[in-house]
Amino acid sequence: MGREKGSHRVGGGEADVDVIEHHAFDSQPRRSRRLKPGSIVPKMCLVGAVWADEMDSTERSGFGVAVSAAQYEAGLVAFAQRLLQGDSDLHSAIECLAVAAGLDTVYVERNYTDHESRLASEIISHVGLSDSEGGNIWEGYLWSELPQVHRTLSEGHPWILRDSSQLAEGPDRAHYDRITPSIRSELAIPIMVDERFAGSIAFVSVTETRDWSEEEVSLLVTAADMLAMVWTRQAQERLVTDLSEKRASALRIQTALLDCSQALLRGAESTAITRSLAAMRRATDTSLVYIDVNVLDPERGECAEVRHAATRRGMEIDFEPFFARFAWADAPNARDAMKRRQLWSMDLITPPALEEAGFMAQFDHLVKAELSAPVFVGEDWVATAGLIDHRPRIWTSEERRMLESVVDMFGSSWQIERAEAQLADLLRAKDRFVASISHELRTPLSAVVGYTAELRERGDDFDADEQREMLTLIAEQADEVSNIVDDLLVAARAETAQVAVTAEPVDLGATVGAAMKSVPPAWSHHVTVRRGDAVVVSGDAGRIKQIVRNLLTNAHRHGGREITVDILVEHGVGLLRVSDSGAPIPEPEREVMFEAYRSLGTQVGPLPSIGLGLTVSRQLARLMGGDLTYRHVGESTFEVSLPLA
Repeated sequence: MGREKGSHRVGGGEADVDVIEHHAFDSQPRRSRRLKPGSIVPKMCLVGAVWADEMDSTERSGFGVAVSAAQYEAGLVAFAQRLLQGDSDLHSAIECLAVAAGLDTVYVERNYTDHESRLASEIISHVGLSDSEGGNIWEGYLWSELPQVHRTLSEGHPWILRDSSQLAEGPDRAHYDRITPSIRSELAIPIMVDERFAGSIAFVSVTETRDWSEEEVSLLVTAADMLAMVWTRQAQERLVTDLSEKRASALRIQTALLDCSQALLRGAESTAITRSLAAMRRATDTSLVYIDVNVLDPERGECAEVRHAATRRGMEIDFEPFFARFAWADAPNARDAMKRRQLWSMDLITPPALEEAGFMAQFDHLVKAELSAPVFVGEDWVATAGLIDHRPRIWTSEERRMLESVVDMFGSSWQIERAEAQLADLLRAKDRFVASISHELRTPLSAVVGYTAELRERGDDFDADEQREMLTLIAEQADEVSNIVDDLLVAARAETAQVAVTAEPVDLGATVGAAMKSVPPAWSHHVTVRRGDAVVVSGDAGRIKQIVRNLLTNAHRHGGREITVDILVEHGVGLLRVSDSGAPIPEPEREVMFEAYRSLGTQVGPLPSIGLGLTVSRQLARLMGGDLTYRHVGESTFEVSLPLA
């Protein structure tokens, strides 16, 4: 039995009706020109085809409409059945529409927002031309390239194109002209989800113009409604899944924060950090969580060195290269973010900046996403905590907040530990101070008491010179006690801002001369005073004398044998420099030596020290508008600067 054609004109256009070649109602008939071999064709169409062969031409002409309607109905039923089976059967579903309409090409496209927040569309399924045959017809595009089409579809109307060559000049026409192979006719129906244009389903003819019939429009509208219902259901399912995942993630993160806080409160430092990192890794399902500390490399400058890490159990990835010390200069943007107390991230949304790209390239096989945050102890950036994944991912806001909370915990914990260590140091220093002050006071007081008793009980046994010498020693030792008490009072009152200083013209040379009179003759001849013109500063003469005495005593006890005092003016300020020939003070000690009691462990002279001289001297210099600093250029030099009167 041969193949015949009938025709039916709808809205002024002709619609061909295929008559299927068959053999005894076989359920798998061979397809004629428009159906591919092996396609499942609804039995309703086969029955219609047999009856059509038995009709005369007049009857067959009227029966074409019935065959077409039945064919469309069967195609929709098959489309719905496959659509309900999920996205994996979308291709076979739209293939049923192609068979029903007798078309070569059908596609479904879905809208999305690209990384630049532009509305775009991509083909998610199609029947007809293969990718190799279709050229760029299946590539995604921006809706801004098709403003007329987008306006029509987004308003919920069909886009009906009989002949693309008849489009007016403009971006829509230019887009159609670029497509290879060219689209001659197209019928597109919008898929509306919650009254929002979510995508479209379309019939396409690439070879000829076509008058789209009302039946074809109706067929595609119904299919679009079905897709809209399926997409709405999928969106709701995704929403439920997302909410469930967010709740589960939030619970994991809350558990991790609780674990971190308990570990840091109860455990030893190393164990607490290890437990905290493991909790963070479980909560975020990352490959690696780490803590690195800032170190100063003599050759590379400020660097980071990983000290603690937690990795996913059973991972075969070797992260060893990541643990090598690296210079922060190689990651300037990350370093600047850390110093500003900000997060630094790298993921699918925020790739590394150009400055970091070269540095991160060496870890490309290990690190696809990273999120790091600074650990501050007080005002000092001391370490960095971070999450790393070997898989591409996007860091969530919950993960960011978790990392911020954890680094705050680390900072607070370490600050407490630092305070405890400082308190322990202070207590030890106080103990040394008590032992030292008792000796420091006992020595001169013993001399005062001893000589006074001798003079009181046996004064007549000594001649006038011996009595004068004993009285001189009593006066010197009494001055020593007085000086110690003065330093103690300044140190105590400075903490409550109760130290009184005056501002009056003071001749530095005369003040140094007065201070030299209190220097014991046994070592005063090792002191050389060099001064030129008179240098008059604004300050308190008694306090300046106290500074000079402390610096001379410090140089004698801890410095070299030869001491030099220079008085001069530089850069508009008066300067007093006390230098000695001793060894330089190590770099790490040059600032802490101005803290109270710090000199106790480093003294090299025969006499003990309560460790307040440098502290008091700097406090007094700053109260008078100056400063006290240290440097070593050939010799150790303490320099007092004071404003000129």
